[in-house]
Amino acid sequence: MSLVRTIIATTASPVTAQRITEEDSNLNSVVCLAGKAMSLPISPAYDAFVRNPTGVIQRHFGHPAFRVDVSEKIDEGYSWQLGLFTAHALHHINRLAQQSDACDHTLILTGEVDRDLNVLAVNGHEEKTTALRSDIEELLSRKQKVTIAIPTDNAEHWTTAF
Repeated sequence: MSLVRTIIATTASPVTAQRITEEDSNLNSVVCLAGKAMSLPISPAYDAFVRNPTGVIQRHFGHPAFRVDVSEKIDEGYSWQLGLFTAHALHHINRLAQQSDACDHTLILTGEVDRDLNVLAVNGHEEKTTALRSDIEELLSRKQKVTIAIPTDNAEHWTTAF
């Protein structure tokens, strides 16, 4: 089975989900920068996104605490949720490409995810598409399959941009 890389479209830069590890159930979930002992500002929101009764990750994948390592900082907002939910789904079936794993498919995602798994519209699309342009061109030049997943309400801008 082939591995899939997950990239979160942010306004600052594309952010790759590098690794997901299950942690002790008594710990809070955390998002860290590239394997370092550096918790990112979104960590409390990520913990709420993971853990019952507010979150969706524990409900769908069974475990209440994770550490996620990402390639770049994510400072604010909720548009990371669709990317990290998808990374968890791929991790759950052992298909998440981690750090330097070879893969032939890249998912690029942005969107907020509610408790019922509806994908909600987010802001910052002009900045996100600008930040992604060279990465997408490079992936396509290597004949990599690229899938972009965005909220339906944000489709017009992304369709025009790409």
